[in-house]
Amino acid sequence: MKFSLRVKIVSITVIMLCFAIIINTFISGRVFTKEYTAALQSETLVVGRNFKAQLDKLLQLKIPLEELVGFEEQCQEIVNRHGQILHALVIDSDGKILFHNDQSQHGKILTDSIVLDKIKRDEESIIFHKDEKHYDIVIPVFSIRDENIGAIIVGFSKELVTKKANTLIAYSAITALFSLVFAVFLLVLVISFSVTNPLRRLMDAIQQVKDRGLLAGEVKVHSRDEIGDLAVSFNVMRVKIQDRENALMKAHDELEDRVKERTAELSESNRQLEKIKEQLEEGNKNLNKEISERKKAEERQEKLIEDLEEINKIMTGRELKMIELKKEINSLSKELNRKPPYDISF
Repeated sequence: MKFSLRVKIVSITVIMLCFAIIINTFISGRVFTKEYTAALQSETLVVGRNFKAQLDKLLQLKIPLEELVGFEEQCQEIVNRHGQILHALVIDSDGKILFHNDQSQHGKILTDSIVLDKIKRDEESIIFHKDEKHYDIVIPVFSIRDENIGAIIVGFSKELVTKKANTLIAYSAITALFSLVFAVFLLVLVISFSVTNPLRRLMDAIQQVKDRGLLAGEVKVHSRDEIGDLAVSFNVMRVKIQDRENALMKAHDELEDRVKERTAELSESNRQLEKIKEQLEEGNKNLNKEISERKKAEERQEKLIEDLEEINKIMTGRELKMIELKKEINSLSKELNRKPPYDISF
């Protein structure tokens, strides 16, 4: 499956944003939980201190802590007025519950060693009960002689913090989701305008060169980034290729003209060669005829020479016979005492 550059960029961005949102939501939830817990602790501590101030006013009257009355209503009022408070109670130094917002808890003795230890200290403290998942604010109570005679315990549930944190996380997630959708929409527009559209124009120009060898007009990309640099480089390359093609076309035309001229010259040379060939063939024919006639003449001359030599031989023999005959006649003439009729002195 082939994905476009825009889909890849948007997908990567969405994944990164989702990852960032998850981390931000997690960190925000942890920070909110911590800060909200601290705020509840501070608010609960203020409520406990106000309750202790009312209790101190009665103790200043030298009324023993266990003889005070009406504080069950005070504890109930604290729980009813402040929704985050889970319980409010007053205990003595032994851990016995003297006043509680839940009257059924009146008179019971706390057995939690941590709480009993905090009661005997002279400073305010905060206890987190992991099993029961709630916080207790322990505020020591002192007599007029500054003796530790008990403590006020005001608690709030951790579930309240968890609900608030979950609500915040839900609102944050919804807000982040809408923000993500809007951001993706803007990202798609920005990518389309500044990335994919310029790349599309550049790819169309490259495709034209690839498919039909057409060098399109100048690719106009106004972004001052890598894509703009790529478009400028492509335009420079397009101009160079166009100049090179024009030079090649010109050289091709010149070469064709030269080929035509050379072809015409070769054709003319071939015609001249054919003419010379014909002349040579005609000359050869005439020469062969002349040679043939010369051979015949030579043959006739040789035959004539032979005939002449034969005639010469015959004539020479005849002359020799005539000389011999003349010699015989001259000899006979001498014998007859006559003058030799023939002069054979040569």
